[in-house]
Amino acid sequence: MINNYITYMWREAPNIREDKVYRFQTNDSKINLKMRRRKDFELAAVGINTKIWIYQTKKQSLEEAKSTLINITLCKINFETTERIFTANKRDSLNLGEQFSLAF
Repeated sequence: MINNYITYMWREAPNIREDKVYRFQTNDSKINLKMRRRKDFELAAVGINTKIWIYQTKKQSLEEAKSTLINITLCKINFETTERIFTANKRDSLNLGEQFSLAF
């Protein structure tokens, strides 16, 4: 069985310019642990019959929020225009070992 781990990020109130609250949702328990350990993340919702966690955090800009998503997931991010959300799929993970070997 192949697990399709995916993490989503969206702005809580995108129509309000002053809103700086972003939501991060994942079904990956490793990403959940990373977000739970961060002081700037607060658990907002938990799935009852499924593995899903939703956290909220305040970020000053969209670029800062996207950078946080990349740092937490170590994946390339995509923008879903119809849903207006960013996604990070586990199968699109960055190969950091390859990047480090090229640097030396």
